[in-house]
Amino acid sequence: MTEKSELGIFGGTFDPIHYGHIKPVQEAAKKLSIAKVYLLPNQQPVHKPNASADSDQRLAMLRLVCAEYPMFSLDTRELERPEKSYSLLTLQELVAQHPGRRIYFFIGMDSLNTLPDWYQSERLFDYCHFVVTRRPGHPLAPAVQSKFAHRIIETPQQPPKNETGNILIFDTNQVDVSSTRIRQYLRQQCSIEQLMPAAVAAYINAEKLYQ
Repeated sequence: MTEKSELGIFGGTFDPIHYGHIKPVQEAAKKLSIAKVYLLPNQQPVHKPNASADSDQRLAMLRLVCAEYPMFSLDTRELERPEKSYSLLTLQELVAQHPGRRIYFFIGMDSLNTLPDWYQSERLFDYCHFVVTRRPGHPLAPAVQSKFAHRIIETPQQPPKNETGNILIFDTNQVDVSSTRIRQYLRQQCSIEQLMPAAVAAYINAEKLYQ
């Protein structure tokens, strides 16, 4: 990673990556003046079933996205771990490598709603701010509101003054698409070209992924 005053990271299975991932993160990053966001593909996601595409295939799709969108770069540390990938370990590594730099951890509202169940979730706030983009059909869960209400900033107009510890919820344009739905479309032989970058759709069709 390059030495910037702020680090944007966006983790996920990306099975496959699509506009519902890309566009809201671009919009929120711009509002925070974050020029670079690192995609962190999971090897063995803890809160989701195993990915349908293998690591090399998901990595190939992410490289296509990075080639088309200069804002994004790859960080493969979680793919290289043989054990389950905990966000706490990733954040600890990043802080050790980039002392004094703010970390903004991008997630969707669906992921935020599972945050109380993440491994040592309270400790995560010692290392980063979470940047949350709303997703259709995923209102803020009462459990999240109850546990993290003191951390939530709705539609922030500027970055928080504290270095870590907040959940910044942005009203970005919501793209009504999910990886699950795309996999269903492909099994039904429906078009996916409008749901993701053309290069990713072409790769999926060439590799006959999810079909």
